[in-house]
Amino acid sequence: MSSSAEVLQEEFEVLESIFPDELEKISDEELRILVEPEQEVSGQEFSTWLYVTYTPDYPETLPNLRLEPIDCELSGEENDELLHGMAAVGTESLGMAMVFTMISYLKEHLVQVLEARNRKQREEEDRRYAEMEEKEAARKRGTPVTPESFTALMNKLRQKALEAKKKAEEDRVKALPPKEREEYKKIQSRPSGRQLFETGKAGSTEDESYAEEGVEEVDFSKYSREERERARLEAEEEQQQDGGVKFYDSD
Repeated sequence: MSSSAEVLQEEFEVLESIFPDELEKISDEELRILVEPEQEVSGQEFSTWLYVTYTPDYPETLPNLRLEPIDCELSGEENDELLHGMAAVGTESLGMAMVFTMISYLKEHLVQVLEARNRKQREEEDRRYAEMEEKEAARKRGTPVTPESFTALMNKLRQKALEAKKKAEEDRVKALPPKEREEYKKIQSRPSGRQLFETGKAGSTEDESYAEEGVEEVDFSKYSREERERARLEAEEEQQQDGGVKFYDSD
């Protein structure tokens, strides 16, 4: 038996004695060993097969190694890190049986890999929690009010109020009897106090362009006190806008 074959046979016997339940010999040149971390890592369960394929020149050259996790996974980065680490350990032992040393390295460094996973998971959870806290704090702070945003808000509210008032007025007019609705429209089509004031014809009773022949006089008694009061308030508001020109309700 050659020296290489003798080393290989001796290593098989040593590994079988150390790992009686974990080692499985696939062929004279290949075996696999079930490997677990040398100590438990909180929240992590892990086990993997380590496949070892011996080269013809072993132990003068490194054996080929392959990891095959069981019911779990290794990332590409983790897999490469473990294989490179075992190769570095084996290189230091060239000329001697080295698989047991590689297995010991793997068991130890699986613990480090799993602890790094836990650390990354905690960091990610802390990051997400910090983001949630920041979003909640921003929600409670609200949007800072500036003169521009306040003006925009007031304009928006004012526009909504005008639209609501216009809609209410349209609904009220629609509810009037046809004849009164027509009279209301005629009244609305007449010049306002502002228009009369701006044209210099406020108080004029001689300008025929502001009267329609044959137009029936509106009987305000047909309108409710609430409607007349509304008309009076609108007239007062218009008077204030017209710079002091005041028109009185005959009521």
